[in-house]
Amino acid sequence: MKIPVRDGTVGQIHAVTRFLLPGTGCLWCDGLINPTDLAIDMHTPTDRAAAQYVPGTPAASALPLNALTAAEGVSHFMHAVSCLHDDDLDHANALHCPRTRTRDLINSRTNPDCRWCAPKEQFALGDRPTGNVASS
Repeated sequence: MKIPVRDGTVGQIHAVTRFLLPGTGCLWCDGLINPTDLAIDMHTPTDRAAAQYVPGTPAASALPLNALTAAEGVSHFMHAVSCLHDDDLDHANALHCPRTRTRDLINSRTNPDCRWCAPKEQFALGDRPTGNVASS
């Protein structure tokens, strides 16, 4: 979910319910993971607070937006495990824009070389080394 603010004006608020299914795209391929933010998250809470642009500014309440996407995710999971989906090939993400009361479907991007979501044998490999390794 995102609540963009620029020059004191609130932009288009949105929340997205994303399907993270094998072979259908991941957060890396969709450009949604920021390596810099990951590096900052690895620091202590004191160091993160010192790095804020506006120290002491509380985060906006996002509970209703998170509840919207969580409820939709649970609903889709229940439909999937009970075989009640109308279209098993529909894996589009749902983009909710509450200010305009709109809802759109968007498809994930998949990089064919992605080690996480590419449709090749990546699943359940565990700690098995890659490449040809002679068995002993």
